[in-house]
Amino acid sequence: MGYPVIGVNFGGSADRSGVSKDATMYANKRSEMWGYMRADLPDLAIPDNKDIIADLTGTLYGYVDTKKYSGIMLESKKDMKKRGLASPDRGDALALTYAYPVKPRDNAGGQHQPLLKQRRGNVAQMEYDVTA
Repeated sequence: MGYPVIGVNFGGSADRSGVSKDATMYANKRSEMWGYMRADLPDLAIPDNKDIIADLTGTLYGYVDTKKYSGIMLESKKDMKKRGLASPDRGDALALTYAYPVKPRDNAGGQHQPLLKQRRGNVAQMEYDVTA
């Protein structure tokens, strides 16, 4: 379809953390993506679905400091399986949207752009009822 594709190695190095002196350090790319997603969760419209909620709340994390990794690291899928949990596929899919920053287009928000900037930058805050 002609869209650029960027491969994301979950176990690879975190390449967005440490940009500023107060930035959180992540041990790997997967932990970094989940960290950025976690920061945005209050502003996201997440479906009230038991599977996605389980994915987003079931994964544990800790801090590591080894020769290979240093920083926040998510629990491995292997360890989750030992605890009787399924792989957080939906959570990982959502986290992948945080792999790299995306520059907003100039016309993002269309006719509502001035209103959106007044409210909260380029982020829309709306009440939406999927049952309506």
